[in-house]
Order: sequence, then C-alpha cells, then structure tokens
Amino acid sequence: MNDNFPTPITTENDLSFYENYLHQEFDVLPKPTHNLTDYLKPHIGKTIKADCAVGNRLESKIGILTQVGEDFITITLQSKKDMIIGLKTVKFLTILQNSIKNPYF
Repeated sequence: MNDNFPTPITTENDLSFYENYLHQEFDVLPKPTHNLTDYLKPHIGKTIKADCAVGNRLESKIGILTQVGEDFITITLQSKKDMIIGLKTVKFLTILQNSIKNPYF
C-alpha cells in the first residue's frame, strides 16, 4: 500500500512541492495526434474495420488500409476491390491487425 503521500497544501511552498510531485508521477504523457489522418498513416497495410453511417444505420466494412487522404481512406476488400470511404461518414474505426506476426507451429 502506498502511504507516502505528500503533505496537505497550506502554503505557497507546498504548492510548488505538489507541482513537482505531480510532474514526477505523470511525466510520461503521449503526444496528442492533431488529426485522424496523422494517426492512420503508420497503419497502412493493416486490416481495419470501418463503421460508417449510412442513413439511420451503421454499415461495417473490413479490408486492408491502402491509402489515407486528407478526408478519405481507401481499403482493399476481401474481393480485391478498392473502396474509398469519406472520413466524415466514419463513426468507428478499429485496427484489427497488429504488427506482431504469430509463429506457425
């Protein structure tokens, strides 16, 4: 059990002590991505699932991410056909394939 907590804030010095304590505890923060395309570009070639809004329903498309544009993505479906999807219609995007290859036994 962690009982090594800082003391309560009572003076201005305690405030700086707490600030240093918080910087030590939470020093590793991920850099925020500015937009979705910057996040998706390293995942080109991976299998993704895109859930798109079509009317009042969601339609799922699964394929290999081949291109990331400014406001669209291109995936290759299992039937080897290319599909262009506008990012404005994408509600959920799941990366199904990670970079780790499983060994064959």
